[in-house]
Amino acid sequence: MNVELPTANDMRAVVREELERALGAAPARREWVSQSELADYLGVSRYTVAKMVREGRIEKPRRLADKTYRFHIPTVSAALLDARESPSSEIRKRMNASSA
Repeated sequence: MNVELPTANDMRAVVREELERALGAAPARREWVSQSELADYLGVSRYTVAKMVREGRIEKPRRLADKTYRFHIPTVSAALLDARESPSSEIRKRMNASSA
Protein backbone atom coordinates (compact mmCIF):
# COMPACT_ATOMS: atom_id res chain seq x y z
CA MET A 1 0.00 0.00 0.00
CA ASN A 2 1.53 3.29 -1.14
CA VAL A 3 0.35 6.34 0.79
CA GLU A 4 1.38 9.84 -0.26
CA LEU A 5 2.39 11.97 2.72
CA PRO A 6 1.79 15.73 2.67
CA THR A 7 4.82 17.92 2.09
CA ALA A 8 6.19 20.35 4.66
CA ASN A 9 4.72 23.26 2.69
CA ASP A 10 1.30 21.57 2.69
CA MET A 11 1.52 21.16 6.46
CA ARG A 12 2.59 24.77 6.94
CA ALA A 13 -0.40 25.95 4.90
CA VAL A 14 -2.74 23.86 7.05
CA VAL A 15 -1.19 25.19 10.26
CA ARG A 16 -1.49 28.75 8.97
CA GLU A 17 -5.17 28.26 8.08
CA GLU A 18 -5.93 26.63 11.42
CA LEU A 19 -4.17 29.45 13.27
CA GLU A 20 -6.27 32.02 11.46
CA ARG A 21 -9.45 30.10 12.18
CA ALA A 22 -8.61 29.39 15.84
CA LEU A 23 -7.35 32.85 16.72
CA GLY A 24 -9.84 34.75 14.60
CA ALA A 25 -7.14 37.06 13.24
CA ALA A 26 -4.50 37.06 10.59
CA PRO A 27 -1.24 35.61 11.95
CA ALA A 28 0.59 38.85 11.14
CA ARG A 29 -1.65 40.66 13.64
CA ARG A 30 -1.68 37.84 16.22
CA GLU A 31 1.83 36.47 16.25
CA TRP A 32 2.05 36.49 20.05
CA VAL A 33 -0.44 34.57 22.20
CA SER A 34 -0.84 33.71 25.85
CA GLN A 35 -0.40 30.22 27.25
CA SER A 36 -4.18 29.79 27.44
CA GLU A 37 -4.65 30.90 23.83
CA LEU A 38 -1.90 28.53 22.68
CA ALA A 39 -3.47 25.68 24.64
CA ASP A 40 -6.86 26.38 23.04
CA TYR A 41 -5.31 26.40 19.58
CA LEU A 42 -3.45 23.13 20.16
CA GLY A 43 -6.44 21.50 21.84
CA VAL A 44 -4.53 20.74 25.03
CA SER A 45 -4.49 22.08 28.57
CA ARG A 46 -2.29 24.92 29.83
CA TYR A 47 -0.40 22.29 31.84
CA THR A 48 0.40 20.36 28.67
CA VAL A 49 1.79 23.54 27.09
CA ALA A 50 4.01 24.00 30.17
CA LYS A 51 5.14 20.37 29.88
CA MET A 52 5.99 20.87 26.21
CA VAL A 53 8.17 23.84 27.19
CA ARG A 54 9.91 21.83 29.96
CA GLU A 55 10.57 18.97 27.52
CA GLY A 56 12.02 21.40 24.96
CA ARG A 57 9.37 20.59 22.33
CA ILE A 58 8.53 24.30 22.03
CA GLU A 59 10.46 27.42 23.01
CA LYS A 60 9.90 29.22 26.27
CA PRO A 61 7.50 32.14 26.07
CA ARG A 62 9.00 35.59 25.74
CA ARG A 63 8.54 38.05 28.57
CA LEU A 64 6.90 41.16 27.14
CA ALA A 65 6.24 42.94 30.44
CA ASP A 66 6.10 42.20 34.13
CA LYS A 67 4.09 38.96 34.45
CA THR A 68 3.19 39.08 30.74
CA TYR A 69 4.52 36.15 28.75
CA ARG A 70 3.64 35.33 25.15
CA PHE A 71 4.38 32.48 22.76
CA HIS A 72 5.43 33.32 19.20
CA ILE A 73 3.00 31.40 16.98
CA PRO A 74 5.30 31.03 13.91
CA THR A 75 8.08 29.64 16.11
CA VAL A 76 5.77 27.18 17.88
CA SER A 77 4.26 26.06 14.56
CA ALA A 78 7.68 25.52 13.03
CA ALA A 79 8.87 23.52 16.05
CA LEU A 80 5.82 21.28 15.96
CA LEU A 81 6.15 20.77 12.20
CA ASP A 82 9.85 19.92 12.56
CA ALA A 83 8.99 17.40 15.28
CA ARG A 84 6.43 15.80 12.98
CA GLU A 85 8.99 15.52 10.19
CA SER A 86 11.81 14.19 12.37
CA PRO A 87 13.22 10.74 11.59
CA SER A 88 12.03 9.37 14.94
CA SER A 89 8.41 10.28 14.16
CA GLU A 90 8.74 8.64 10.72
CA ILE A 91 10.01 5.46 12.36
CA ARG A 92 7.07 5.48 14.79
CA LYS A 93 4.63 5.92 11.88
CA ARG A 94 6.16 2.98 10.02
CA MET A 95 6.13 0.78 13.10
CA ASN A 96 2.49 1.62 13.79
CA ALA A 97 1.54 0.98 10.16
CA SER A 98 3.30 -2.38 10.07
CA SER A 99 1.73 -3.56 13.33
CA ALA A 100 -1.81 -2.61 12.23
